[in-house]
Amino acid sequence: MAQELTAPQAAEMMNVDHSTVFRWVSNGHLPARRAGLSRTIYINIDDLRQFARENGYSLDEAKANKK
Repeated sequence: MAQELTAPQAAEMMNVDHSTVFRWVSNGHLPARRAGLSRTIYINIDDLRQFARENGYSLDEAKANKK
């Protein structure tokens, strides 16, 4: 199974505020799934890498490898 991150974890790796990641997901720019009663957002790390690459964002791979 592919590694998944929560929106706050993804935000930390991209050095952006978590509300930015929520907005990307809500706007359909970043693929994600929601699960559980709290509708927690889960983002596939490969999708996050592709999104960062295609949109000119840096991704802290050191943080990504710790998750």
